[in-house]
Amino acid sequence: MRLIIKCAWSIGLIFQLVNGEEFDCPQNCTCNSHELSTTCHHNGLVDLPNGIHLRVSRLDLSFNEFTSIPLTISTYKELHHLNMSHNKLLYIEEKSFQTLNGLEVLDLSHNLFKYWLDINKAALINLPSLYNLNLSHNPLQGFSDIFLHQPLRSNSLQTLLLINCSITNISDDLLLGFPNLKTLMLSNNPLLALTARLKSDTLQHLDLSNCNLQRMHPDGISSLTSLEYLSLAENYGLKKYSSRSKSLKHLDLSHCNLETVPSVSLPNLTGLILKGNHLRHIPANTFLNCPGLKNVDLSSNTIKKIDVFAFKPLKHVHNVDLSLNTIRDIPSATFNSNKQLTKLDLSRNYLDTVVQLSSDSLKWLDLSVCEIQHIDSQSLVLLPKLQTLNLSRNLIASIPDKLSAKSLRVLDLSRCGIFSLNILTLSALPSLRSVNLSGNRLTSGLKPSFFHRVSELNLEDNSWICDCKSQEFLEFYRWLQYSVTSSNSLRCRSPENVAGYTWENACNQIWRPGENGNVKGTWMYVWAIIALSTVLCCLAIGIRNVRRRRRTARDQEVREAERQEEQERLRQIHERNLHYSTEYVDRNAPDPRELQSPPSYVEAMSMPRPILSVSCSNLRGSQHSLRSIQSYHNENSRKTKVRRKRRRNNRQGSRSNISETQSVASISHGNTETRIQNDPQFASGNNHFFERERGPS
Repeated sequence: MRLIIKCAWSIGLIFQLVNGEEFDCPQNCTCNSHELSTTCHHNGLVDLPNGIHLRVSRLDLSFNEFTSIPLTISTYKELHHLNMSHNKLLYIEEKSFQTLNGLEVLDLSHNLFKYWLDINKAALINLPSLYNLNLSHNPLQGFSDIFLHQPLRSNSLQTLLLINCSITNISDDLLLGFPNLKTLMLSNNPLLALTARLKSDTLQHLDLSNCNLQRMHPDGISSLTSLEYLSLAENYGLKKYSSRSKSLKHLDLSHCNLETVPSVSLPNLTGLILKGNHLRHIPANTFLNCPGLKNVDLSSNTIKKIDVFAFKPLKHVHNVDLSLNTIRDIPSATFNSNKQLTKLDLSRNYLDTVVQLSSDSLKWLDLSVCEIQHIDSQSLVLLPKLQTLNLSRNLIASIPDKLSAKSLRVLDLSRCGIFSLNILTLSALPSLRSVNLSGNRLTSGLKPSFFHRVSELNLEDNSWICDCKSQEFLEFYRWLQYSVTSSNSLRCRSPENVAGYTWENACNQIWRPGENGNVKGTWMYVWAIIALSTVLCCLAIGIRNVRRRRRTARDQEVREAERQEEQERLRQIHERNLHYSTEYVDRNAPDPRELQSPPSYVEAMSMPRPILSVSCSNLRGSQHSLRSIQSYHNENSRKTKVRRKRRRNNRQGSRSNISETQSVASISHGNTETRIQNDPQFASGNNHFFERERGPS
């Protein structure tokens, strides 16, 4: 069914590309027209955005604010992958995914589903092509009694992820609603105990890691007839484990609290991981009920003793890892019966010597960081097929002569403190091709004959004494350079004058004296060329600077002349404007006579009185009226004033003042009359003045 849907989808995609149909993309989203995908995460959406193409195949709506499945999601009938993780979904209705017959992957992780009944059981039935469902990181807690009677169902589902869902119990009939389920992930749930007997004919992968399990039913997985992989890792409260399964092939019990190797009956088990536990002893026939084991990982335990028959039942084992334990001795025949064993890791133990192990199939042996101080020349004789031996980071000061291993090709002796080698050290290793002697205490005395047939040699980080005058040292250097590997990384430790230099730089003057003279002459020639080039460059720069200064001076002169011309032009414009403004002021200046203000009263009284002609009868009448008005006012003032008695001595002074005032008034009146006769304009002005002085009375 899925194959038919994928073929139809591919044909539709090809048709779309041929017809050049445009793939619409909503705002603030990213789209891929080739994959027909639309990504709208981190947009704060609460509903589907406008503009999603109807033929979209992959839709990512993660990291938004959805509280329910959008009803319009059903319009995208060709949707295959829907991601709504990291939202705020609270429930799934029956018709939430109606008409999405092609939906294959549904991710609803990191939402707010609190109860299993929030997920309508019919919602999954309406998805006939769904094979992957992710409900991880939802606070679903346990399986309620109602859920047991109305479980979720999906005939097509193959992978179900329930990681960190706060599940505290598992029922026996959990898997009955998923007849085709192959993978069930239940890690990071506080189960504490697995008392149910799970039943499924299709389940192949079960993950119960980090679930705080303390005990398990012995037949908890026996009814999972197709189970191949079971992970119980990181259940730190699990001290004992016992199970039966005819189909299980891989069992992971790493980082638990096991003190003994589990008593299991797993005839088809091929991989067993027991690292990170508290195993101390591997007794005989420990793996009797697991004869099909191929890979056994017992690393990072506290194993001190291994029985000689501990691995005897394992006829098909390929790899045994015993690293990071406290093993001090291993019986020679421990792996003698393991005819298919090819890799053995004993690194980081407490073996003070290389044990003479016996194995006709072993090809790779790791004895690094084991505090080994001694190695016998016959230690590897019983390993006829050994090809790689790692003895690095031990306390081996010297290698015995004629160390024998007919098939050994790679030997790692780095950082062991070795200070000497001789021609017999590696002579019994006819197949040796790679030797690592870096980080030791070798100083000198090595010869090419010590490394017969070796094609890769690492001698870095040793205390080399660079005896440049030694012919053997020169021959060994040339052999390293042209036959084995580059010597650029080899540095001298002594003498002090060449400490830190590479072999070539330290001995170059002695090894190539003629070349040094030629080099010196070459350097002199080079320096002469450099000096001449420098002089020519300086001369060219000087000439260019002189030309630049001259050009700059000419440019400044031109700019100065232009500036003066501009100033002269501005001055002329200013003078012309000033002349125009002066003429305008003169034309519009007021008549000086208009600027004269009328005389004050005292001035008017002091002016000569004009002699009016017959034509000025009106003015005479006005003057007569003014006088009559003045006399009228004087008479009234005399009537209203109360007569006071005055002293005789003041009466004469008053009379003199009155006579003076009358004389002044008569003089001013005469002047006024005289001016009126001479200036008619003044007469008219005085008439106006007298009228203003007289006022409305």
